[in-house]
Amino acid sequence: MVTALGLRYQPKSVCDPFAGAGNTAFSFSNVSKERVYIDTQEVNKDAYFQLIISRVIRGIKGRDFFGDSLSNPIYQKNEYDLIVSFPPFGMKIPKSSREDIYYSMGNKWLDVASILPESRSDWFITLSMLSALTERGKLLVGMSLGALTRTGSEAKVREYLVSQGVIEQVILLPKNIHYSTSIPTVLIVLNSGLENKNNRSVKFVDASLFYEPARGRNVLSHDNINAIVEACDNEGRFSVSLPPRQIAERQFNLDPSLYVRKDLKVSEVSVSNFRGYTDFKVPMHSSLNVLVGENGAGKTSILEAVACGLGPFLTAMPDAKGKLIKKSDIHVSSNGVASHARIAIETTSSLSWDLVAKGAGTSEPPKIGTAALTGYASQLVDSQSEFPLIAYYGTSRALTPTSSKVAINPFEKDIRGEGYDSALDAKVNYGIIKNWFSKIEVDELRKRDELKQHKFIHPAKRLVSEAVYQIVERATSIEFDKNSNDVVVHWKNEKDECVQLTLEQLSEGYRNMVALTIDLVRRAYLLNPASNNPLAVNGIVLIDEIELHLHPRWQQKVLNDLTSLFKNVQFIVTTHSPQVLTTVHAESIRIISADESEAKLLTGTSTYGSESTRMLEDVLGGNIRPQHIDIVKKLNRYTELVEADQWDTDEALELKTVLYRWGGQTEAELQKLETDIRIREFERDNENHQ
Repeated sequence: MVTALGLRYQPKSVCDPFAGAGNTAFSFSNVSKERVYIDTQEVNKDAYFQLIISRVIRGIKGRDFFGDSLSNPIYQKNEYDLIVSFPPFGMKIPKSSREDIYYSMGNKWLDVASILPESRSDWFITLSMLSALTERGKLLVGMSLGALTRTGSEAKVREYLVSQGVIEQVILLPKNIHYSTSIPTVLIVLNSGLENKNNRSVKFVDASLFYEPARGRNVLSHDNINAIVEACDNEGRFSVSLPPRQIAERQFNLDPSLYVRKDLKVSEVSVSNFRGYTDFKVPMHSSLNVLVGENGAGKTSILEAVACGLGPFLTAMPDAKGKLIKKSDIHVSSNGVASHARIAIETTSSLSWDLVAKGAGTSEPPKIGTAALTGYASQLVDSQSEFPLIAYYGTSRALTPTSSKVAINPFEKDIRGEGYDSALDAKVNYGIIKNWFSKIEVDELRKRDELKQHKFIHPAKRLVSEAVYQIVERATSIEFDKNSNDVVVHWKNEKDECVQLTLEQLSEGYRNMVALTIDLVRRAYLLNPASNNPLAVNGIVLIDEIELHLHPRWQQKVLNDLTSLFKNVQFIVTTHSPQVLTTVHAESIRIISADESEAKLLTGTSTYGSESTRMLEDVLGGNIRPQHIDIVKKLNRYTELVEADQWDTDEALELKTVLYRWGGQTEAELQKLETDIRIREFERDNENHQ
């Protein structure tokens, strides 16, 4: 990895002052197109002799020195194009030794390090090498993450180096990749400080997930290294460049994980040995995903996979509980139960992780990325940041009537984590909704008394009413009625009369959408009660059969209503409805098939605003007429005869009589066929007269 990063600077002279066996420095001779002059220094005698032998065998140009690279360094001022080094982490250098180094080296950068205590030598060692760089030279040095995050004197050193534009890149390395230590480490790219730089930004790269699990430690594959270099060269999911003023806001903490964007927008979900799938992946749109396919294709399984995949995040959040892969979810083939099941989640940010469950295997494969996910959750909690909205609604989400009374505790305070209660259970919990509404009513009465404002409306109550009205235009307001022990919707009927209906009195379609909207708003409000606009929350919402119990007219607006209400939420839904598809852009549709290994993306077709009959045929693979019905079979046969110029045969005339008796006055297809017959008669007559 160091070699791949260093080659970008096309060095002609390289030095490693803490060379060990020389693997890092000598690797440049193998891959550089030009002959590179490589110097090394090592304090361990056995390692030093290994250096000499390796150099002779490989014919590498340069020098090897035995000795302490701090007290007696080989390098001089402005000598090397590139210095690469992984000094011992946490090495202590006594004050007396430091003073000797100051005066012997005459390195201006060491003056900056004079404020560091003896126990903090990481930056002292790094600064000791800077003056040996040429004007355009670079230093690639490994350091402990702690040296980049601790406050006090180390923070002052970091502030100075950032302000001078010396630190160019900070790369967070994967955990457990070193033989000698398991502490978190980084690789820093510094320049000589001799160039006049207008751009003093620092590029932060989070490469913590680029590794392959191996026995005892993690390793970097060629693909991992290429991904790290790509992230260093270009802005993207895993990197970001920031000016000093933004870094100052975090007291010059240089931990890349603080700056590289993290969110829970799913970019791809992959499953292995999960339910009916052996291997399957679905690339996801960042805003809306509509999964379509035959019954049994696995649409619900994909929703379940995403729900399980989000489980580790919920588990890491306070007062929340995630969802695990069940034993019954593990794939069973003719060979028996699979060794394990895995769900892997990629996001649009630097986060990616997996969830693994052991099946028939003797061991569980290593999990990837869960530590970073847990760290992200902790960061949200510690910084009081926005909690993302997460919810899953299955086909059994319809409210179940309940007559149990609501127990109201007027002194009970809402906890943010309550917004995640039963979030992945695929149902709307009516009892929880009623209890929450009752608490709002009690709090509203208390606020009216405290504020002496008898018309005060609780903000959560107003938010729910406005949201439900946007989804269900007939609903004007919502409240909890203690007498009926139910949530009451103030409603305008078809005569424009105002009536009151409990949720249980609404039709299935209305009840389904009102309850789902209330539940989403409730969760958004609980998760971020201090937000000026709780509905602007980011998050992921999963809904199975979005058209459930809805009239076709409503099916044509339900997705637009939901995505307009929650503009920053990523919706992943399934549907069998062509009406729904007419309101969706093709880029958001994913065709799921059990016979494929990847979801199919629609290309070369338009769906948004199209006729539902075309969606039925082109996307859902259906027919505009039921082909098994006898009258349709007769219509198809009659059409074949007309197109074969046999409209006047006995068979055709007999079919015509039956068909016109069935739909002669209303069926447009018969009228089209009649027009076609007249044209064909005209053409036949012309041929006969020639």
